[in-house]
Amino acid sequence: MLTTSKFKQLHSQIEFVPGMTVEDFAQQVWLELQTTKIVQTMGVDQSISLNEFWDRVSNRIGDCMLLSEDPVTGERIGEKWLEIRYDSSIQNAYRHSKNAQPLHTDGSYVGDSPYISFFYCINQAAEGGATVFLDSDELIDLLKQTDLTLFNDLCTTTVCFAKDQDFKCRPIIDFDADGSNLNFNYYCVDPNETDFAQELVERFHQFLQTKVVGEDKTYPIKLKPGEAVFFHDDRLIHGRKSFVATKDSDRFFWKSALKLKPQVN
Repeated sequence: MLTTSKFKQLHSQIEFVPGMTVEDFAQQVWLELQTTKIVQTMGVDQSISLNEFWDRVSNRIGDCMLLSEDPVTGERIGEKWLEIRYDSSIQNAYRHSKNAQPLHTDGSYVGDSPYISFFYCINQAAEGGATVFLDSDELIDLLKQTDLTLFNDLCTTTVCFAKDQDFKCRPIIDFDADGSNLNFNYYCVDPNETDFAQELVERFHQFLQTKVVGEDKTYPIKLKPGEAVFFHDDRLIHGRKSFVATKDSDRFFWKSALKLKPQVN
């Protein structure tokens, strides 16, 4: 249950129906994102040019960010779309593996954040592969009930996450006028961080693995080809369930990020 002043619900769905214009559809997505943390879209014909369609929609509702990274080096390459695709030739990269992905926020090391993360589905794994979410308020309630010391440390300790010369330093749990927000990526903590901060990251990661993922407290969404999901990256923590893949591209998404425009005309 959401308790913030801005967000009224966790998840909603919008359908692209015959006769709807891209402009009207984008307007609906934009409006829904004003009060909803996760907006899932359905009804988009997978046989059309999905890249062109989602380019038009996303450019209308926000200013898109060039956060795409090289799959091997992790360096920024200045492009809008990031490939999330099973590729057996690329090792040690969650976005190309079939393993479960630990809970995280995408913008943990992006100085110019928060933002809306979004991705659309080209091909979905036949078994497994759902994206899983946990609302920031629900996570806080769970922490307060089970480990109050960890909760207090997460709120009061500044932790720096960094990658490819970009970084962000703030508490893992923070609050603003619209409610609670999160910033976390277990694999991107700055190696120069204090021992206490690094230990805190480890404690929180273990809490997520055992008390959240291990006890199945996440909210799963499994997209079909053509569908997309938009979400407020810092108002949730998200990851992925493992999946079965027998060949490359058995699971294939395109991902990007944007800053919402003040209004859509």
